[in-house]
Amino acid sequence: QLFPYLMNLSIGVVGFLPISQATYMDTGEALIPEFPLYRSRTQRPQIDFGFGINPYGPIYIGAGMHIGFTLNSNATLFIQSLADTGSSMRFASSLIPKAAPFISVMVAPEGDRSVFSVAATYRWALPSENYMRLQTSARSFGALAALDFTFLAFGTLFYDPATIELGGSWQHASWGRASAQLEYVFWSAYQSPPMSVTNPVVANG
Repeated sequence: QLFPYLMNLSIGVVGFLPISQATYMDTGEALIPEFPLYRSRTQRPQIDFGFGINPYGPIYIGAGMHIGFTLNSNATLFIQSLADTGSSMRFASSLIPKAAPFISVMVAPEGDRSVFSVAATYRWALPSENYMRLQTSARSFGALAALDFTFLAFGTLFYDPATIELGGSWQHASWGRASAQLEYVFWSAYQSPPMSVTNPVVANG
């Protein structure tokens, strides 16, 4: 609580960091549901931050951001067919942060000492896209000119769908509090990880 006398303004940060591997990205499987497998928490770092205020009596309002990224990649590949010549490959990428908002409203008649509280939250969708530009050249017939292929591909490495959350808590005794939450997840807008390759552009052919 930063400013208790300014509508009880508070700020919070939540983070998840996988301990087995910092980040794992796969573009090959068509259906990898994010929530049932907790991919966003087990295969990548995750950070949420937000703030809350108490504008009036039992009403509390919160808002924040869910952090994601966009991966832009450029790859060049040159293949030689002659035994005495070497092939080469270069891969360069940039990770650009992005964010999606969420907003929440809670009713707690007595604040932290309330016997019960109810809340609703809406989270906007956050796709973490992967854009790739691949340039390949293959010298297949001796010293003849190589054929140049340029591919543009797009996929979504991680997809956090839009979500509506309804929750509540009830202090049934002095020694415990029960809580429950119901979510509706908009899976109909799911974007899959496999990369869609556009028609290649062929030069020198």
